[in-house]
Formats: sequence, structure tokens, C-alpha cells
Amino acid sequence: MHFKKGKSILIEKVDCNEHKSLCSKYGVSGCPTVQWLPKGSLEPKKYEGARSAKALLSL
Repeated sequence: MHFKKGKSILIEKVDCNEHKSLCSKYGVSGCPTVQWLPKGSLEPKKYEGARSAKALLSL
């Protein structure tokens, strides 16, 4: 997947059964949950957009 020039994007998948404390820390209570962290922030934002490659490419 290629993102807009100059963007640095990291996509992670987390198994909440295995990493309960991490999911609790970020308020993940159901799956699938998509969150993103703005550059330089440790506070996640809930992603409300479409769940397609095309939509993610527009970030």
C-alpha cells in the first residue's frame, strides 16, 4: 500500500486476547476497531472513515 508522498504510516494489528492491557489502555472494547495517532501524539483518534484501501490512501 502506498500513501501520499511524504507521509509515514505504520499499520498494526493487535490481538486483544493476547494484549489485554494495551487494548484497555487505548479503549478498544470490540473488534474491528481502527484508531490512528497523529504525528507526535500519544492520544489515539477513532477512525470513522470507510474501511477500504482507497479510503486509507486518502489519509
